[in-house]
Amino acid sequence: VPPLPDGYTDGLRDVVALLLNKDPEARPTCAELLHHTTLKAFVGAFELVIAANNVVDDATAALIQRNLEEAKAPPPPITPPPPIADLLETESQQPPTQPSAPLTPPPAFAGWVRKESRKTSSWVRCYLRVEHGSLSLAADPADTTAKPLPLAAITAVRPVTDADAPVGTFALHLRNGAKVRIQAASHEACTVWVAKIERAMQPS
Repeated sequence: VPPLPDGYTDGLRDVVALLLNKDPEARPTCAELLHHTTLKAFVGAFELVIAANNVVDDATAALIQRNLEEAKAPPPPITPPPPIADLLETESQQPPTQPSAPLTPPPAFAGWVRKESRKTSSWVRCYLRVEHGSLSLAADPADTTAKPLPLAAITAVRPVTDADAPVGTFALHLRNGAKVRIQAASHEACTVWVAKIERAMQPS
């Protein structure tokens, strides 16, 4: 990365360096950026501007505020794996003649999304998984208690272009007349999700 102009502060140089990391996995998330010392003051000032702005309508201002609050919220804790020593000890206790358990087939498609909550009028981060003829939304990838929704209960899956919907939103239209709105990470990711779910809905 070429050197930045002299007008950049040390804090801003640090933010730029984080965003331009060659490893995509090492780049910060939106929540991590909003917790960065350099950006905290700007976020606070931005919230004050939105609150006092007469140009932005109340619905848009409320949506911006909700998105900021969700982005600033810490991500759900990740359960650490067991120590290597425990894994080796468990493996050594297995009889040598015992056949290995069959591997669980990977899901057809899975990833983090946000689901609209009608009760709280907010968007909740969750893990969407499509596999074995069903679709499930859980708070964590390791959560197996989420009740799956059979794909047969879905009549259509379509991108949402409503003005009140965030970019990347698509909707699951259910046979009972209900509609579930889900937001992908981007417009492109939304297109992929729609295609994957539609393909999974097709009879094999």
